[in-house]
Amino acid sequence: MVVCDQQGFDILAFAPAAIRIEVKATARGAVSQNKLEFNTAKGGAKSKVTRAHCEVVALADLLGMRCLFLPIDKISRKNFKISQNRFTPAEEAASWLNCVRKANGKNI
Repeated sequence: MVVCDQQGFDILAFAPAAIRIEVKATARGAVSQNKLEFNTAKGGAKSKVTRAHCEVVALADLLGMRCLFLPIDKISRKNFKISQNRFTPAEEAASWLNCVRKANGKNI
């Protein structure tokens, strides 16, 4: 993995195909119904992040020190909410593996 200073993505991973990863983080904790909220918009106009930007979005829970990886097609809106209960070591690993498989053409 390489941390990049590029427009549209933050990390470039090779697994073995190149995977552009945009990191979105929150340090607010759960906002309602035990859900974390992430601003998944880009740029001054705040448009939703798309495949033109990256293949994977990493949702980082800074308080829990966990991350979930989602293929870009799973990000459906500018403000994305997801259950805080999903931020576990097992989900973190499984979400990354799923994204790697998808990037390498092995949809599971």
